[in-house]
Amino acid sequence: MLKFFLKPKRKAAYATMLFVTFATIFYFFRLDSLTQSAPLFLFYFVLIINTYFSIRLFSSITPHVIMSQHAIDVFLVIIMSVLAYYLNNPTKFIVWVLFLFIFATIKYAILLGKIPHLLLLRKKILVDLSGAAASAITLYFTLTSNVMASVWIYTVCFIIANIYLTLVNPLYMIIDNLESK
Repeated sequence: MLKFFLKPKRKAAYATMLFVTFATIFYFFRLDSLTQSAPLFLFYFVLIINTYFSIRLFSSITPHVIMSQHAIDVFLVIIMSVLAYYLNNPTKFIVWVLFLFIFATIKYAILLGKIPHLLLLRKKILVDLSGAAASAITLYFTLTSNVMASVWIYTVCFIIANIYLTLVNPLYMIIDNLESK
């Protein structure tokens, strides 16, 4: 029965449905201002799409016996649920996005030397570190200047980065043939 849930596409689909459910629940019960929440919902939606592809790829190449991955996955699910909870609070949302990228970086750094996809891991770690840096910069500007302008700029940059990492320079694909060169 457990193997049924551990298949990469199913695991990714169930996680996606869970995160959409979180967003839907908090939309109906916690939304104060659609104007203030719009960039956060957009960011969260793109994040969910990105998370689907990440789970689908990395769960297919990560051995299930690496317990640290399961522990970090639990933290990441908790963070994603907290993000949904704060879809009405830009500053707290950005703080939790920062935590998400920090824990994601740790997750993939732990995999170095444990799976044979060094270039893929380096690329993923660099992307997550960039996300953490962008989150920290956005947090600074949300605390010191125009909150909504900062969040909108971050969301647009996040969408552009995801388009680039999906269509131009795909992140979620095995690049073994490039690693051997």
